[in-house]
Amino acid sequence: MIAAVSRLKPRAYRIPGIRGSPTLVLDAPSLTYRQGQVLVFVAAYIAAHEYPPTMREIGEYLGTTLTNAVKHHLLALRRKGWLTVDPATARGLRLVRPLQWVQVEEKSPC
Repeated sequence: MIAAVSRLKPRAYRIPGIRGSPTLVLDAPSLTYRQGQVLVFVAAYIAAHEYPPTMREIGEYLGTTLTNAVKHHLLALRRKGWLTVDPATARGLRLVRPLQWVQVEEKSPC
C-alpha cells in the first residue's frame, strides 16, 4: 500500500542532455519513475531535434540495449494517454499533450 501511495506523488526530473539543468516536477502522478524518464526524454529530444527519437536512442538514454523494454514503456505511455505511436512510420512517436512543469527551488548546501 505504501508503494502505491508513493507512486502517486509528482516526481522530479532533470532535462536530459543539459548539464546543470533545473530540477523540474512533471505533473503526471499516474506514471512510474521510469515511464516519466522516457516521457521527459522524448519531449526533450523532440524539442531539440524537431523529430522523435528511435527506440534505440531511448534505450541508450535508459542504459539498456533491450528494445523490448523500451517498447514496453512506450506501450504503457500510450495506454495512459501521453503518447501516440504510428507503427507504419519510422520515429512515429508523438506527444498527445504538452508536459506541465513546475520548477523546484534547489536547496543550497549549508
